[in-house]
Amino acid sequence: MAGFSVAIVGCTGAVGAEMIATLHRRQFPVSTLHLFASARSAGKTCNTPYGDLTITLFSVEAARACDVVFLAVSGTFAKEHAKAIAAQPNGALVIDNSSAFRYDDDIPLVVPEINCETAQGQYLIANPNCTTAIAAVVLWPIHQTYGLEKVMISTYQASSGAGAAGMAELKEGTACVLKGEDSPANTFAHPLAFNVIPHIDSFQDNGYTREELKVVWETRKIFNLPELALSCTCVRVPTLRAHAESLIIETRDEVTPEGTVSLLFFSNARGTVCCMLYVVFVY
Repeated sequence: MAGFSVAIVGCTGAVGAEMIATLHRRQFPVSTLHLFASARSAGKTCNTPYGDLTITLFSVEAARACDVVFLAVSGTFAKEHAKAIAAQPNGALVIDNSSAFRYDDDIPLVVPEINCETAQGQYLIANPNCTTAIAAVVLWPIHQTYGLEKVMISTYQASSGAGAAGMAELKEGTACVLKGEDSPANTFAHPLAFNVIPHIDSFQDNGYTREELKVVWETRKIFNLPELALSCTCVRVPTLRAHAESLIIETRDEVTPEGTVSLLFFSNARGTVCCMLYVVFVY
């Protein structure tokens, strides 16, 4: 295979930069890499594992000329342009990282280790929330073997979940606190430095935040379990990167410690489990 013409829309943000690094690390067959951004960044040079590349002003026409387009942009931007980029014939395969299409019945929400088949023949694919994906790859093999009845999730999410602005605010806030000054709270609901904030996204009428409900809605869709009993609490913590999660589950069939650990370490969840697994069994 000669490779694919790949585009990153929103290449200057933290997510866009991580997409570029991941494509290279995973040795995805990229023949040419196109970087798209707003007029503010167009014309600048970006240092990448593929060499120094010039950022181009985004246009639907230029994106459609590519084979695969990753959107690292806001939901508003994605809603405005994603379907036009993916429109057939001759459109690109669009993988959207925002929440714009996650809950649309006709657009697949995909975690490849779980439901890759739902993307077959589709040209617009939604990517789940990061906290959903972390839990899903662990929960799926357990569900397949033992059957999930109830799930309670607590997440501890790094500042990177709010993008480059969130990481910058944590660094600035930490420096301010160490100097005895007030810490800023522009990106987060409260100052994050030396603090934890049980408030990510907006509160809803039922008392949950939207971030917490995303995990519920998305897990049910990915697993095709619309009635799964699931509750989630999301907390922002003062680290730059790497989210952590605690999962409490109730299963249909009896679970054994040995069987579950073996199951997770020899499933597609292994990469996640090796970094995060701490299992407590309650009978």
